[in-house]
Amino acid sequence: MVKSPKIFLKPETRDLAVEQLTEFFKEGRLVLQDALVALEGMNPVERGVQMQRISGIINDLEFGTKRWVEKNIPISYKEGADFAVNQMLRKNLKVSVQKGFDSIHRDAVQALATATYDSMFGTLEALRSRTQRTIAQLNGIDVQDKLFKDITKGETRQRIKKVIKEEAKEKGVVAFTDRGGKRWDVERYSEMVARTSRADVFNNAVANRALENGFDLVQVTRNSSSHVECAMWEGKVLSLTGATPGYPTLEDAKLTGIFHPNCKHTYTPLSMEEAVTIPR
Repeated sequence: MVKSPKIFLKPETRDLAVEQLTEFFKEGRLVLQDALVALEGMNPVERGVQMQRISGIINDLEFGTKRWVEKNIPISYKEGADFAVNQMLRKNLKVSVQKGFDSIHRDAVQALATATYDSMFGTLEALRSRTQRTIAQLNGIDVQDKLFKDITKGETRQRIKKVIKEEAKEKGVVAFTDRGGKRWDVERYSEMVARTSRADVFNNAVANRALENGFDLVQVTRNSSSHVECAMWEGKVLSLTGATPGYPTLEDAKLTGIFHPNCKHTYTPLSMEEAVTIPR
C-alpha cells in the first residue's frame, strides 16, 4: 500500500508541499507499474486478486490526495489573502478588512478544494477503469488460447507480453493524454495539478480580499516570463469584475493564455489613482 503524504502546515513550505505530493504519486506510480507488470505471469483468478490490490493502491492515492487538499488549499488561500492585505497596506490604501474569513471566503475555499480533488480523482478513476480493461483483454486472450489451441500454437504468451508492455512499460501509468497527444503519467500530472491549484487558490484569495476592500483593479506581476502569452500582460492593469470601464478584465487576460497551468504570475490590488499612472 502507498503511505499517505505528510502535511506541511507552514506557509513558507508551498513548494515543499507540491514536491511532497509529487513524491507521494511517484511512489504510487512505481507500485502500480510493478503491479501491472506482474499480470503477465498470472491466470484469470490471480489477475482478479491483483486487480483488488491495484484498486487498493488507487484508493490510497485518492485518500492521500484528499488529505493533502484539505490541508494545503486553505493554507494557500490564507497566503493569498495575507499577500493582498500586505500589498494594500504597503501602498497606503484604506483596508477595512484585514483578517478573518466570512462565509463567502469559506465557500470559495471549499469550492476550490473540491475542484482540485475532483481533477485528481477523475484521473485516478480513469486509471482504474483502464486497468480493468487491460485485465479483461488478457483474460480474453486466455479464452481464445483454450478455444483455438491448434491455431494460436503458443502465441498467447507473446500476445500477453505485448499487451503488458504497451500498458505498463511503454505508456507507463498514464493519467491522461492532452489534446497535443502528450502523455502525462500520474506523477507529473499530480505535480502540475498541485502547483496550478495552489496558484489558482492564491490568486482567487487576492481577488476576493481586494474586492472585499473595494478595489476592482489589479496589476499583473512582472516575472520576466519567456512565455509570450504571459509576457504581454506583465505590469498591465486588469479589472477583476469588468466593473471599471476602459480596462481589460481578468477573464480577458486568461483567455489569451496567462494564468495557465504551472503559471507563476499573480496580481496586486490597485487604487484608481495609481492605475491611471500606469501605461495601458
